[in-house]
Amino acid sequence: MRFHEAIDAGGKPCDPVSPLAVDYCTNGAYLQVNRPTRRLYRCWLNAANSAAQRMTGDSATDLFSFNDHDALDVHDLMMLLDSALRLVDED
Repeated sequence: MRFHEAIDAGGKPCDPVSPLAVDYCTNGAYLQVNRPTRRLYRCWLNAANSAAQRMTGDSATDLFSFNDHDALDVHDLMMLLDSALRLVDED
């Protein structure tokens, strides 16, 4: 599901908080579960971007490019989430 936060059962892009959404990218899943305030969302995104940069060693990487990488697997995603949570906890 490249370049979309969520898709419906037919594979069409939709809003991650839509009741039609059935498959989510990392950010879309976060938005669906948390429905965060702008402040909390910025905190999440900053931590997730920093975690992606640390994991790849590339300061140009962000959550979205990390999420859309062809070689991404569940282990990588769990490591990103764990790392992002640790960064938030440090603040």
